[in-house]
Amino acid sequence: MNPRISAAVSAEPSKGLLVQSLAMATNADATDESWLSTFGWAKGNPDYDAAAQLGEQWRQDVNRKSLEEMDRRDGRS
Repeated sequence: MNPRISAAVSAEPSKGLLVQSLAMATNADATDESWLSTFGWAKGNPDYDAAAQLGEQWRQDVNRKSLEEMDRRDGRS
């Protein structure tokens, strides 16, 4: 990793950013529940269910191929 990047990533946030974040948190409306409408939007959606199933099948296939490749490299085929 680039030393400048790693230093920036590991550095503590500036005081200005911390003050700004605390001010935003203090002014946040804790009673605003509009964000709740984003949850559950896909419940019972057949397209979403099909996409999730295809994604799961793809992950299983990629994982299986990866394990087979590791076994080949280790000489356990």
